[in-house]
Amino acid sequence: MLKKKGIIGVAFHKKYFSYEDDIITPIYVGAKINKENLKYLKDSTGDNISEKNENFCELTGIYWIWKNVDADFYGMMHYRRYLSFEDRLEYKIKRIIYVFSRLFYLNSIINMLDMKELFQIKICEEEIIRKEIMKVSKNIINKIQKYDIFLPKKEIFNKSVYEQYKNVHIVEHLDKLLEIIAAEYPEIYPYYERKIKKGNKIYPLNIFIMKKNIFLSIQNLSLTCYSN
Repeated sequence: MLKKKGIIGVAFHKKYFSYEDDIITPIYVGAKINKENLKYLKDSTGDNISEKNENFCELTGIYWIWKNVDADFYGMMHYRRYLSFEDRLEYKIKRIIYVFSRLFYLNSIINMLDMKELFQIKICEEEIIRKEIMKVSKNIINKIQKYDIFLPKKEIFNKSVYEQYKNVHIVEHLDKLLEIIAAEYPEIYPYYERKIKKGNKIYPLNIFIMKKNIFLSIQNLSLTCYSN
């Protein structure tokens, strides 16, 4: 068991810009079944469910930190999505990515560009992200003393979570989830059904930072049925 003050895993399935320090830890999810040769910590080591990544995505990384790390707090982020304490960071990054995307996809503009200029735009984007990740890593130890959980901004729909899911995903999957919760966890089913069928707010992306006791209680509930 790896002992750390805290760990915030960052799920990767392919090569991409990354940052690592004592807390921020890139994790290659699905390492047992994917073909990429990434130099990150692999979710196929220790106690793992790496082979289930095709269905569970970054949850195999969450399982790995749960089973293989003893820390005061735990977190998970995504190689293209990071929590930030800066209110305006999203705008800054979107603006740079938007400019970069325009230059990348419009061939008529690409042909007129100096490749060095294009490269500098990408470097600028990465530098902003790097600085903000470093701020999170530097400040989280103090902030976790004051707050139990950090989550992304909630999304608010103009319809229920169930109807929104039905419109863009395979609703039978959500129906099966509700069926399993009703059978396995009847004590929380009424609350869950109300939030899904009548509620219109979610905290998306499997991104979080939380204190140890809360993280462990959630994992004991949500990840114990992975073998079913």
